[in-house]
Amino acid sequence: MISLNIQNIYTMRHGARYSLNSQVIQGKAEYEFYKKREGQLTSVGMLQHYNFGNLVRQEYVVQKRFLPNNYDIDSTYAFSSNVNRTLQSLQSFLYGLYPLRTGIALPQNLADNLKEAPYHQNQQQQHAQQVNDFLINNERFALPEGYYPYVIQQYTDNLNILKFKCKPSKSKLKEQNLKENIVMLEEFYKKYETQVNQVAAKIGINYTLDVKNMSAFVDWVTTSRFLGIDYNITIQDNCLIVTNDVQTYTV
Repeated sequence: MISLNIQNIYTMRHGARYSLNSQVIQGKAEYEFYKKREGQLTSVGMLQHYNFGNLVRQEYVVQKRFLPNNYDIDSTYAFSSNVNRTLQSLQSFLYGLYPLRTGIALPQNLADNLKEAPYHQNQQQQHAQQVNDFLINNERFALPEGYYPYVIQQYTDNLNILKFKCKPSKSKLKEQNLKENIVMLEEFYKKYETQVNQVAAKIGINYTLDVKNMSAFVDWVTTSRFLGIDYNITIQDNCLIVTNDVQTYTV
């Protein structure tokens, strides 16, 4: 007898996020709004991963029947770094993979008193019928519309690749590269300095761009596009500033 153990593994980055560099617009009215949301997943990032999860569902649940129709903890193993944007991205993906009405139903013939919250007072008796009516109208799923609280593992203590701050950190690598190649990088930057400053003028930043702060500027421009804010910056403009940023890592 042959036993098959087939697995399908996906490795994903988080979805679109807010910029990590709100200092780019420091002094502007919207600065505090973005400062509080630095690095957090945006609604667009949630939608991206929900759509991805739905694509996987269509292929591996509906078409190939590789995965069960309803969420099964033994069939789906989810693992994430312990960072808000990655956890929310994975939740969004799983919500696309196993949407509403694919959760766990309550057992049949369950006594009504066992459905009550673990908090006892007389008011619960008054709410009992309302709760029961809700469960009937909800096809007796455990949670509203059959939502399932997906299990996401976060055992990252011994996994440097999944830690929020890896060693060596990106900032240290960039700092070292800048120090070793500053002359060459500045010569490269000067070739496009005029065009880059024209892009910066569209955003209205109140400082001068150079090779040391280009990365933060690129991060701001790129993440803003996923918030529907393009500052009238063309794709060519975006490619230009990204090229300057990448150069600081690849010399």
